[in-house]
Amino acid sequence: PVGPAVVWAPLYLLGTFFDWIGRTASWVPAAKPGQLGLTGAYGRSALLSSYLVAAVGLLAVHIRLRREFGAAVALATSVLLFGATSLAWYAIYEPAMSHAASFGVVAIFIIVSDRWLADRLTPARATMLGALFSVVALVRPQDAVVGGFPIALLLQRSQRLALTPSGIGRSALWAAALVLALGRWVE
Repeated sequence: PVGPAVVWAPLYLLGTFFDWIGRTASWVPAAKPGQLGLTGAYGRSALLSSYLVAAVGLLAVHIRLRREFGAAVALATSVLLFGATSLAWYAIYEPAMSHAASFGVVAIFIIVSDRWLADRLTPARATMLGALFSVVALVRPQDAVVGGFPIALLLQRSQRLALTPSGIGRSALWAAALVLALGRWVE
């Protein structure tokens, strides 16, 4: 899949940098033509990236649950989320598929949305949420439906945040237009 390449890129580029150093210093043999960037180390960096993104998402969920419900509930939920779902399989045995990376970015997006919308939504936070949502939709386009989560939070908290219904409606229309445009671009 192409989508997870967004989250694979940092470790892949770091591996490329170290590979370049190794080849420059002659610690690593020269790559065969057409194989540069396709060897085992590059593949492992992508797989490790999926695992790390899933782990960060699981850690974020655990921390959020620990604040809300306490240590025992957070631990039990985190263990069950990892072991009783297909997350363990996709994170450990099939990290080349988009599922583990998808879990991580969706978990982070939902937790960040909840946290940032609990206070005051600033233009900078709204922009960062939009960027994070773009990563969610790029990693796995089916996950674009979680874009409705911040909209639901805004509607729920509109009285406390002093948002007008027309302002929420305009924001929802812009978000829908972004999802549609992104969907056409990803195709």
